[in-house]
Amino acid sequence: MLDNMEKIRVLVAESHSPLRHTLRKLLENHPRIEVVAEADTEKDAISWAVFYQPDVMLVDGDSHNLDCFRTTLSVKSRLPKIKIVLIADEDNDEYRDAAQNSGASACIAKSRMDKDLVGVIKSILK
Repeated sequence: MLDNMEKIRVLVAESHSPLRHTLRKLLENHPRIEVVAEADTEKDAISWAVFYQPDVMLVDGDSHNLDCFRTTLSVKSRLPKIKIVLIADEDNDEYRDAAQNSGASACIAKSRMDKDLVGVIKSILK
């Protein structure tokens, strides 16, 4: 759990550059959130997670360059305290179950990011 004054350090692992930049802008509009790194491949996501050890990692759930479940399992095995949020085109029970089984703390549909992402991040850190 973070102190109320500490910044929440986030790594964004998203293969699509426009969405990655949108996520960065969305997150950096909040004074308590700092994006420490971005990754567009599974290998980079794992490497940057180990290097930066962020509080939260956002992982693209619908990418050809990132297997979100394998990435989550790999990062959680190295950094068990990290919180991982999977971002999916659609949010359904089957996907949420697979996300939970891989070690993700939460998943969110892309359509809800603008409204709910920061709240999800804050809630999983409590």
